Amino acid sequence: MHAAIHFLSVRVVEPTRRCLALVWVAGYYVLLRAYIPRIHLAGKEASERANIIRGRFVDSLTNIQSVKLFARRQHEDSYLLESLNRMAAAGKHLMHTINAKFIRLELGVIWIIATSFVAAITLWSHGAITVGEVAMIIPMAMRLAQISWWISETCADFYENLG
Repeated sequence: MHAAIHFLSVRVVEPTRRCLALVWVAGYYVLLRAYIPRIHLAGKEASERANIIRGRFVDSLTNIQSVKLFARRQHEDSYLLESLNRMAAAGKHLMHTINAKFIRLELGVIWIIATSFVAAITLWSHGAITVGEVAMIIPMAMRLAQISWWISETCADFYENLG
């Protein structure tokens, strides 16, 4: 975001590039607002499922004498297997949510780099910007993409681990 703010705040930035960056920042904000709460809920669910497995395992170990004396093997196995299946489903949901966010983020990154390149070449061919400005645009778009990945991963990790 710092690079995006800097990108937008420089007065010499051509209006087309400023509009591209504004659209990208708005899309990035919408993406984070949509997926961070989903990741938080999925992480919380996966964490709760893992705690249930730990609890059932510890319960079985603590009461091992009673389990050996009164329990049926099939009943005890199904008791733990049910928890494992639910935890696996919660983990799959969490990974699906994270992957969906990353796919959409990658599409946004491709969009900002491609549109920046097309805008730079178009503006250069019409004489609106210099070759030096063209050479600056793509690395700046790529840096914006790298920062967006870092911010996205940091936010997702925070809310995933918060659960």
